[in-house]
Amino acid sequence: MEAYSYAVLFIGLIFNVLLLIFIVVSCLLIYSLLLISVETKTFEIGVMRLIGLTKGGFIGMILTQATLFVLPSVILGFALSIPCIWLVYSALFTEDLGFRPSIIPGWYATIQALAIGILIPLFSSIIPIKRALSKNLMEALNVQRSKNPGIVISFTDNESKNLLPYVLFGTISVLFGVSIYYFLPLGLLQ
Repeated sequence: MEAYSYAVLFIGLIFNVLLLIFIVVSCLLIYSLLLISVETKTFEIGVMRLIGLTKGGFIGMILTQATLFVLPSVILGFALSIPCIWLVYSALFTEDLGFRPSIIPGWYATIQALAIGILIPLFSSIIPIKRALSKNLMEALNVQRSKNPGIVISFTDNESKNLLPYVLFGTISVLFGVSIYYFLPLGLLQ
C-alpha cells in the first residue's frame, strides 16, 4: 500500500480541486437562472410587493426557488451513489481479499453532500435578492420604460493600441496557472 500512497494522495487532491470547480460552476449556473428569473419577472414581483409581499417573504420565495433547483440533483446524487460505489468496489475488491467495504456512503460524505447542497443555493441567491430588493416599487411597476436605455458602440484602432499590458497579463496568468497545477501538487507531495 505504501507504493500507492502518493498516487492516492494525488488523486485525492485532484478530486478536491474538481469538487471546488463543480461547486463554483453550480453556483454560477443557479445564480444566472435566478437573476434571469428576477429580471424577467420584475413587474410580477412589483405587483406582489404592491399587494403586501414583505422583504422576508420575497427572500423566502427566491430561496425556495433556488432550493428547488438543487433538490432534485441532491436526491438523484444519493440515489445513484450506491450503484456507482458498488461498481467501483466490485472492480477494486474481490472476494479473495477478505475485505468487502460497505456500499452505503459514510456519515462524513453524507454531511458534506448535504452541506454543499444547502450552501450552493444560499450563495447563488445573494446577488439576485439584492438586485430585486434595490428596485423601488415605481421602477418595478413601470412597464412603459425600456429596461435597456441604449447601447454604446466604440471603435478602436488596434494598430495604435498598446498591447503590452494584455500580453503581460496573459503571460503572468499562464505562469500562475502552470505553477498552480504543477508546483502545488508537487509541494503537497513533498
